[in-house]
Amino acid sequence: MTTKTPQSIDVNQPNYRVYSHAGEWIQGPILCPRTGNFEKVLVTLRTNTLRTSFTYNSNNNYRHGKKIQNLAEKLATKYHAHIDPCHFMKFSNIPIGVGLGSSTSDLVAFTFAYLHELGVRLTHLQTYQMATEYEGYSDPLYDSRTFLFNSKSKKELYSLPSIGKKYKAALTFSKQVREIVTDELQFNYTQEDIEKFKMIEAAFRRGITTANFKMIFAAADASAVQNQHHMSLDDYDEIKDICSRYAMGFSISHSGSAIVIHAEDQNLALVRKVLAGEGYESKKITISL
Repeated sequence: MTTKTPQSIDVNQPNYRVYSHAGEWIQGPILCPRTGNFEKVLVTLRTNTLRTSFTYNSNNNYRHGKKIQNLAEKLATKYHAHIDPCHFMKFSNIPIGVGLGSSTSDLVAFTFAYLHELGVRLTHLQTYQMATEYEGYSDPLYDSRTFLFNSKSKKELYSLPSIGKKYKAALTFSKQVREIVTDELQFNYTQEDIEKFKMIEAAFRRGITTANFKMIFAAADASAVQNQHHMSLDDYDEIKDICSRYAMGFSISHSGSAIVIHAEDQNLALVRKVLAGEGYESKKITISL
């Protein structure tokens, strides 16, 4: 195995920067057009604000966790060329362990950077698959499409193309819940639940394809209301009350405590001020459609 001496990475190139998704906008039993079966699924949208990137510098001595170290060893073995991962400096502003894809974004961004230094050119999907091959279940964070995927296996069921629209939202977190263990949630959906989620998913899809923000917000809000019966988020009523007064709706990440609140631009500052007054920290993020 040879040791590769990489060139520096241009961090302005998007290939070495991976953006997080903004929580899970709808979750429920939805009829998959590919299989014809009802599957428990998630729908996610990308944020242009939360991101992870890696840069190379031979003077760096950055200490990575086991996942990155193991991934670097596998890439070195596969391509017969070693780059010491400590020379890759990580930047990330994605909160950890709150359902926003921080772990997946680390793996994918590192793989983009590592392969670039080896001169290996793959598509975003191929790079994503290589980065997450040993991860098990990973969020589909490899381009700006809107994804609908199985909530257990994270297998993509279908996606909608990006329509190039963006809007601002407020990201906050439950005060009582740090992390929701998805595998422990028992979702015993009734036929009534299935019918409601069919309407929610149809409204969400129509909102995405027509860039109808209010329809998207309404679908996310309806999903949060429907799933509260199964999740029992302690401060759900408090968040819902804030949203009903100042915003158009909200979405809850079902594998963490992240809550995205959707408001008109002129109301966003007010929403964040009210959240702060109630003890919630928040930040402004930009969502891509």
